[in-house]
Amino acid sequence: MKILLLNPQPERDIVISRDHMGGFGFEIKSTNMTPPLSLAYCAAVLEKLGHEVEILDAVALRLGPARVLERMKSGNYALAAVSTATPSIADDLAIANAIKESCPKTFVVLLGPHVTVFSEEALKESRADAVVRGEPEYTIADLASALAQGKPVEGIPGLSIKSGAGLKRLPDRPFIADLDSLPFPARHLLPMDKYCSAVWGKKPFTTMLTSRGCHYGCIYCPYRIGQGTEWRARSPHNVVEEIEECVRRHGVREILFRDPLFTADKERALRISELIVERGIKVDWRCETRADLATEDMIEAFARSGCKEINFGVESGSSEILKGVKRIPISAERIRGLFDKCRRMGIETMAFFIIGLPGETEATVEATVQLAIGLNPDVAQFTAATPYPNTLYYEQLKREGLCTQDWSLFTSRAPVVGTRDLSPDKLQNLISRAYRRFYFRPSYMLMRAKRLRHPREIVRLSKGLWSALRYAGLSR
Repeated sequence: MKILLLNPQPERDIVISRDHMGGFGFEIKSTNMTPPLSLAYCAAVLEKLGHEVEILDAVALRLGPARVLERMKSGNYALAAVSTATPSIADDLAIANAIKESCPKTFVVLLGPHVTVFSEEALKESRADAVVRGEPEYTIADLASALAQGKPVEGIPGLSIKSGAGLKRLPDRPFIADLDSLPFPARHLLPMDKYCSAVWGKKPFTTMLTSRGCHYGCIYCPYRIGQGTEWRARSPHNVVEEIEECVRRHGVREILFRDPLFTADKERALRISELIVERGIKVDWRCETRADLATEDMIEAFARSGCKEINFGVESGSSEILKGVKRIPISAERIRGLFDKCRRMGIETMAFFIIGLPGETEATVEATVQLAIGLNPDVAQFTAATPYPNTLYYEQLKREGLCTQDWSLFTSRAPVVGTRDLSPDKLQNLISRAYRRFYFRPSYMLMRAKRLRHPREIVRLSKGLWSALRYAGLSR
């Protein structure tokens, strides 16, 4: 059966990475283009079943809805799956409607955590035939098999469907316990030459996912909703097999591990590093983690195996803010020690901060900015606290009548809601000011200038300067 998996590009000038934020989506720069791993995983499972599968990454290819519809009309697809995200949901439903209108015989299905949470609304507000709830790989595989064999879809767990005059929510499908059972993402169906990282800029570039889920209790965390509250990990051997395939088959030179808890299992993380060295794999890689899940010996092992950057979720400089959102505070001394160790080992650091969490005041924002300056990471990101659907943060605001459902605002770049002391506009000003104070320090600019020994570093610095100007509110 012929199947199209679509990563749609909105008509408006915005770039959304639908794999970020646990699948709820995140506004990114066009200079930071990441592959849609969720679709590539679905494609790999479908190909294994013998289906003819295509992925259309309209975001990477910059194809608007009109070009997508041209592809649909000429492709004669039996099944079209549309990936969705919270900030682009109106656009995503619009393209699903257009596909169904122009290709009425095509079975149209919606994917993603947002439509998982709001499956009934998504079906009512669109002409899509079904929603795949939860992890999509095996649900869409069962759906494709049923359609190909002319069988009813009513018995497939994980689906919400239109049935007669109403809607039917079929039983939930459990999260995938054995992630090693999944085939590697079908990167051969992606425009690999289009993906790049704004931070490093090496091509070909790809992302990888070595684990799913988060067992911590932070009230704002979308990963707990999109990937579940149980941390599930792939084996070191399975992870390194995929790294090797990326390098040998696709020529990948840089990998970003997108799981938020890459180092949750220390022995697993160390074994991945050891296997990269043992197999002689030459690739630059980056990962994300919490400071309380990293150790100095881990950093040493990472450096030996090609790690060039570690992204740390620091979040706030106020322990009271962290306690209020059920995040375990980590001492500044511990974080600073890890950052210093990274510098000594030649690993760059990136620190994530969130501004606008419950209880935020000008004083707590100042504490966060001072912490960022004191840690002096190579890159700092200040995002707006965003109440993603079904998080405890969202439910709290919903009870208080403070949460908007203008989903286009949920980009993490601008505040959706204020705090008791700070309006959304004031928070936006504080975020812009945080970027200015961090990036336009003479000491920071001198540090970056000293690294300009290669043309690639000049390009990196130029991209970084443009981004800093944009987020500091000095450029559009």
